[in-house]
Amino acid sequence: KKLDAIRPRTIAVIAIPMNIAAYLLLGLTLSEWSFMLSAVLLGAYNAMLMPLFNAMALKLAPASRSGSASSTYWLGFDVGMAAGMLFFGALIDRGGFRTAFLAAAGFMLLFGAAAIPALRGRPPVRDMEQPPA
Repeated sequence: KKLDAIRPRTIAVIAIPMNIAAYLLLGLTLSEWSFMLSAVLLGAYNAMLMPLFNAMALKLAPASRSGSASSTYWLGFDVGMAAGMLFFGALIDRGGFRTAFLAAAGFMLLFGAAAIPALRGRPPVRDMEQPPA
């Protein structure tokens, strides 16, 4: 609920660099502390961005279609996770974990470059107008 009062772009500007930093830490360092810090950063990213995108999907759909909107969001999330496991698993086989984590950081950089400008001007989730049923 607290994140619903913050503009989505602001949350993305905070969360996406945290995710990039986490993958860079995993790809470039080998210490136990960097591993734990990357876990905290990845957890914070997921705690901020996943509920935000689900809430946006729910607000952008008519109330009568909220179940479909949430299901579609989570289906896309699950398909992305499966595709990511296949892609990064193959990448690990060819180049190792370091290569995969650095590639994940690069992918998130591209995602951020697309997502942050796309969120410009969006109101906080609590202020979004829900279309009529």
